[in-house]
Amino acid sequence: SDLIDPDSRTIISEEKREETNNDEVMEPIPANQRTVNQQAGSVVVASNDNGSTVQTRNYEVNRTREVFEKTQGELKLVSASVLMNYKQRIDKNEDGEDVVISEPYSEVEVEEFKEVVKVALGIQDDRGDQLTVKQVEFFDKHPIDDADFFSGQPALKFDILRWSLIGITFIVIILLINSIKKKNGVDGMKTVSTFESGDQIEGTPEKNALPGQSSASNQLDGAGTEGGELPEGSGENKQLPQKKYNKEEIVNFVELKPAEAAQVMRAMISSEE
Repeated sequence: SDLIDPDSRTIISEEKREETNNDEVMEPIPANQRTVNQQAGSVVVASNDNGSTVQTRNYEVNRTREVFEKTQGELKLVSASVLMNYKQRIDKNEDGEDVVISEPYSEVEVEEFKEVVKVALGIQDDRGDQLTVKQVEFFDKHPIDDADFFSGQPALKFDILRWSLIGITFIVIILLINSIKKKNGVDGMKTVSTFESGDQIEGTPEKNALPGQSSASNQLDGAGTEGGELPEGSGENKQLPQKKYNKEEIVNFVELKPAEAAQVMRAMISSEE
């Protein structure tokens, strides 16, 4: 339906028309009865004056259209129940400490709470809706500031076992790392270079260090000798012949076998110390 407000009309256009009509009835005058002023030979015997005024105004008014739609379903009854916790207040105990005390609400406070819930849920008493409010004391977990409460708690067996396993594992890892370091140090000292300018000759006797010469010198002499054997002696170690090494041979040795060259240098440094 449409509702029109007459007080909200506003003139949007206006039109005004006026009309006037004058009608006269003339009759002729006989010639023997005419006067000097009556030259026309007629006289007015009747006169009619007609006037009309027409005014048109166009107004604009506010129009409100109301549309009522029915929902898919219709509520016939609403019932609800509410559990309300006790109110809490802070009070002093016999020792002067602050404690939290729970106490139920008064009947006036419960009725005020009911009115709020009714409005929120749309409960209508004339329809037979029902609302029940019940007060119960909820369990509230209050924070504990006492440090003795936490320190006095027994430790869990699982935590103790877990930290024990972590400590044992850490100690085993440290022992393994130390043993690997020691093993690598011993192997580095015992490594002997097998550098030779050609292929390895089977049956080559092992060269021992001679008096006045370091083990590194013997290793470098063995690397520079192409398949040569030590001169046979009568049981005494003889002085090896001095040999000059070419720079290219040393460079090739380092490029071909860098690991063994590093071991030779490490052995020479340790022997000098």
